[in-house]
Amino acid sequence: MKGNQKGFTLIELIVVVAIVGILAAVTGVSVSTVSSTQNRKCAASIDSMLSQCRVLTLSGADSPVLKLHVERDGCYGTIECGGVSRAQERLGPPQTAITFTADDVDYNLSDTALYLAFDRTTGALRSLDEVSGNTASGSCTEIGVGSYTLALTPSTGYHTLVS
Repeated sequence: MKGNQKGFTLIELIVVVAIVGILAAVTGVSVSTVSSTQNRKCAASIDSMLSQCRVLTLSGADSPVLKLHVERDGCYGTIECGGVSRAQERLGPPQTAITFTADDVDYNLSDTALYLAFDRTTGALRSLDEVSGNTASGSCTEIGVGSYTLALTPSTGYHTLVS
């Protein structure tokens, strides 16, 4: 008795579910990789801008300040000299998780902008209290971007990117 049977067999359904599961797993890994790459690029850009600001300071430029801030359309790093924007770079989308630590207190860049400046004679990182615009206080010791960290040494002005 062979009738006209309609529908799927159990084996066909299992195969389809397995394929959908594999595609979902691959997509999840791809999204994670893209996010990690964006965070790495953002951290490297901040590291580069810190170096540029320090060199400008030691070369006698007019009071260079690195401003890290979040706008509606993204996270930005801006180097200002004497109140004039000298260089600006979009670091990532506005949802990029950028944090900084000052005197063991963690801050989120989406809540408060960060202004960093260096001492002209020693190259040391100036205290946040000494740099106009900061709502945080103390010495900034690290900047975090996702799983990447920029370790700052305030007494020397040196900084290293740690993953």
